[in-house]
Amino acid sequence: MRRAIVCAGLLAAWVVACSGSSADTAPLPTLADAASDTGIGVTDDSGNDASINAVDPGDVPLPDPKTVIDRNAASYQIFALQLAYSPDVDASRLIDQAGGKVNMSWHVYVLVGRGRVMLVDAGSTVLEPTSTNAVLTSIWNVDKARSITLADGLSHLNLSSDDVTDVFVSHKHWDHLEGVVRLPKANVVMMKGEYDSVVADLTKGGGDWVLLQSESAPLLARLQDPNASSHTQASGAAPYDGIKVLETTHHTEHHMVVEVDCGSAKVDVLSDGAYFYRNMEQAKAIAQTFPNDATGRAANLSEVHALLQSVWPGGALLPGHDPDVFSRYPSSNPRVAVVCTGRKLRAPKMACAPGNILDGTSLVGGANYGQSTCSAGQARSCYPQKPDTGADAGTSTDLTRCGYQDCAAGGAWNTCAESATSNCGPLKAVYQTFGACIEK
Repeated sequence: MRRAIVCAGLLAAWVVACSGSSADTAPLPTLADAASDTGIGVTDDSGNDASINAVDPGDVPLPDPKTVIDRNAASYQIFALQLAYSPDVDASRLIDQAGGKVNMSWHVYVLVGRGRVMLVDAGSTVLEPTSTNAVLTSIWNVDKARSITLADGLSHLNLSSDDVTDVFVSHKHWDHLEGVVRLPKANVVMMKGEYDSVVADLTKGGGDWVLLQSESAPLLARLQDPNASSHTQASGAAPYDGIKVLETTHHTEHHMVVEVDCGSAKVDVLSDGAYFYRNMEQAKAIAQTFPNDATGRAANLSEVHALLQSVWPGGALLPGHDPDVFSRYPSSNPRVAVVCTGRKLRAPKMACAPGNILDGTSLVGGANYGQSTCSAGQARSCYPQKPDTGADAGTSTDLTRCGYQDCAAGGAWNTCAESATSNCGPLKAVYQTFGACIEK
């Protein structure tokens, strides 16, 4: 029997219950503080990737998603599955006050384990190769030659549409919701307010559905299936063991974030709470907020900051449309990112452009962390980290200083060069969570 599981609640209550902060742990800075700081620039303001690129893994074999997948994993495996791709989209559509162009991924996240196969978001029939709706694809410059159906995408994981037990729909926008019509056996999980809103929109044929009238009737029928039963839950509740839902209110009014237990860490699938890593790492709000003004953008940054605290230390936040997910968590299949194997969160594969250094202290796996010797051209951040040796080294909880070490002659790390910035806050947020590049 299909079910529409409907959730409701408040962000603040969930953050208090689930942030995991303690009195002896220094709080992370607000992302609003980070917005004016240039020390964490992961991309430049033209929208071009300035410092993060995929790393050639050399002789390290990339995981094969079809081999890794295990429906009975004790903790959830997390995969990203790319269904479509848009090159050269105006960055201002997605990142507040950004210029230039960005490449955009249309993907869903697949959660596998504990006998369930669950999606976070369902994609859209409009993005399928045979779609005749040219309006939205032209607006977003979708490369239809690279589009596949949801069923074809699932086959890359040896799955079918009938295998999907649940789909968590983050919000009512066409590219996240409409694909539920392709999942006939899945429970549909939405926040209650979002469910009520989309049913009202579809019933009157307005809202976000003006361009999608051909799909309104089957989508409404799917959501109002007479065999469905609704379950109202508070934000932060767990529909299933190892899964929590969180209502965030500043992309749409009742947007959902899904928190996943992947064994070694908590991972939050942000969907459109952050389109790109750049929204998080540069503390630049998404360009489409609710309300769509300065208040909404500031609130969006505050929500992302709260989520950052909730997974810190050691977890990860996953954006809704960044193709960099597939270079940070590469697999042998370019359409599939393997984020978590069900035993541990994979360390992201990253490199830095000239003038930047790779943060070697990140608790999700900096490349130089723990190295007692170094080679020419290497550098690492020196705070905060558990020190190798030396009076200048910080401790694992020292979040008060920022700096980096270059590799000296003879393969030894230089002493820490303190950062010129007086506000370490933006840097320590990036250090602890993203394993990102920072500027010297």
